[in-house]
Amino acid sequence: MTNDTSETAPKDPTEVSVSFFTTTETFRIPPSVYLKIGAKKSRPLLLSALALPVVGSFIGAVFDLRWAFVGLILTTLVYPTLVTYVYYTRLLTAEAHRAVSPKKIEIHAPERIDIIYVSADDESEPLSAESIPWTHLQSAVVSNGRLLISIEGCRNPLVVPVDSFRTADDVNKLCSMIGNTVCRQA
Repeated sequence: MTNDTSETAPKDPTEVSVSFFTTTETFRIPPSVYLKIGAKKSRPLLLSALALPVVGSFIGAVFDLRWAFVGLILTTLVYPTLVTYVYYTRLLTAEAHRAVSPKKIEIHAPERIDIIYVSADDESEPLSAESIPWTHLQSAVVSNGRLLISIEGCRNPLVVPVDSFRTADDVNKLCSMIGNTVCRQA
């Protein structure tokens, strides 16, 4: 009979050592959805920044007709150039290409999330797989049938259709493990 007097430290009740694994079906996010989600953050600021000079020009046209031409120049020359610039710098990036490519997600909680890209057709090679450490996941929100996972260092969230998961319980379990909160509807 051994006499062991070493005490084990009590575990912290808030620590959860639950591991969880699931995978999604292959899915693809349409570019319009990616654009809508990305623009949602900056839409109010962008619209006010673009609308105020035009409104000011047309108000100034009440006193001097030349201001109406300034407003027309803004709407027909300057703003289309700005939209083209935003298109080429935000929507034709590697991040945007990865967001709209067909993929499936493997969730190895609480370690990492693997993104496995699938070829869109027989002729093209799929993108190389990515692995996101669990510590980089910031929040999870369910919006319009999509799970939006905010990732540290990424401009736009990882968008996963809820119906690509095997069960709805997988979505809730994943959300509860990211930031210890339940998925909230947005």
